[in-house]
Amino acid sequence: MFMHPVMPTITKEDSYLYKICIDSLNIAFKGNKLMFAVLAFLLLYVQSLLLNEIVNKNKLYPKPNHLTAMCYLLLTSLFSQWYVLSPVMIVATLLILVIARLCKLQHVHEANKTFYNIGLMLGLSMLIYFPSIVFLLLIFIGLSITRAFRLPEWVIVILGVITPIYLFWSAIFLMKYNVKLLNPILGISIPNIQFSIYDWIALVIILITVFIGFVFIQNNMRKLLVQSRKSWTIFFLFLFFALMLPFLNTHSSMGFYLLTIIPLSVIAASSFHFPGRRWFPVFSHWSLFILATIMGYYFVIH
Repeated sequence: MFMHPVMPTITKEDSYLYKICIDSLNIAFKGNKLMFAVLAFLLLYVQSLLLNEIVNKNKLYPKPNHLTAMCYLLLTSLFSQWYVLSPVMIVATLLILVIARLCKLQHVHEANKTFYNIGLMLGLSMLIYFPSIVFLLLIFIGLSITRAFRLPEWVIVILGVITPIYLFWSAIFLMKYNVKLLNPILGISIPNIQFSIYDWIALVIILITVFIGFVFIQNNMRKLLVQSRKSWTIFFLFLFFALMLPFLNTHSSMGFYLLTIIPLSVIAASSFHFPGRRWFPVFSHWSLFILATIMGYYFVIH
């Protein structure tokens, strides 16, 4: 990431707001690739801390720990598309905040401000990366899980979604820019990604770690509070909708799978937390670390 930094790429499918952000950063950083790498690292680091805080606050594990943050940073280090600044990386920060507030709804009675903020963050996500609109379904299902149905609360969420879109479109219209630049870009395609042998090894280790973590979660689910189980349901639903995103783009990229790492990190953390014998967590950790080093150093150079 830092030894051979890469400039974020802009494609014709990217949103207009994302292009403005990258152009502005490029001017501020004077085209310095290292500054983009530092910004990407800071985003990932903040995301890992936010995700870990959600896990600990909602007691998804019996004891507070920092394993979720470790897993998130390990997994996002495996593929270069996951640690280069991109619209999906920016949106990941907003969606983690959405998860935090969905889980928080279980503990509050009057939460109109929280509903509006949830919609606001999703609206911003849609302006940066339009396929994230699928998470509107996650929000409504999450509201159904955590609270009894109240139509005004759902309306407040929708108003929050509309607000940033309305303001941004109004600004573009008043500045007399081409309004066609704001047309949402959403395609349907089957992902077609070529993997190397190291990619396959990394994917296999990730799947094994997540599978073992999932087994431990199921075995310990009954010991958790009802609120904690609901939080786990939100993470599982998030994984389902995140897996849909690669099919909603006009081209294939491993970067579109970045959002799946959010729930997978939480699940994988249980494979480090619960085992009585420590050989598997040690093996999994160092295998991922060595692979991340190889894939991040060797392939960037060559």
